[in-house]
Amino acid sequence: VCFEVGDESTMINQMFSCARCGVFVHKNCYGVKSIPLGSWFCDMCAPLAPPVGAKAGRRPQRPPIGSTNTHSCVLCPVSGGALKPTVADDGTASSWVHIACALWHPRVEIGDVKSMGEIRNVGA
Repeated sequence: VCFEVGDESTMINQMFSCARCGVFVHKNCYGVKSIPLGSWFCDMCAPLAPPVGAKAGRRPQRPPIGSTNTHSCVLCPVSGGALKPTVADDGTASSWVHIACALWHPRVEIGDVKSMGEIRNVGA
């Protein structure tokens, strides 16, 4: 889904994975402000992450593939992947979309391109 290719682009736009669901993302494509020093969690898994300062050396158990990050994109039929929350008209999170789907859909707006957040007008 990303259009980043080649060694140079990966050095500038480093790729890493969620410590819980294993989804791989590029730093800039997913809107991550800084490269994580420890475990990193995608937007979907962040609420399930262990609290900051949790016992060192203990990694959260990775659940079996398919048991997390199973939400579907409201703009396509694919489950899982690099999903971001959408924002309803009242400002609350309402559903999930792939960043690539949001970028290609003509009605959808990404309000904050640095964080790839505040995704609106998904029609769900």
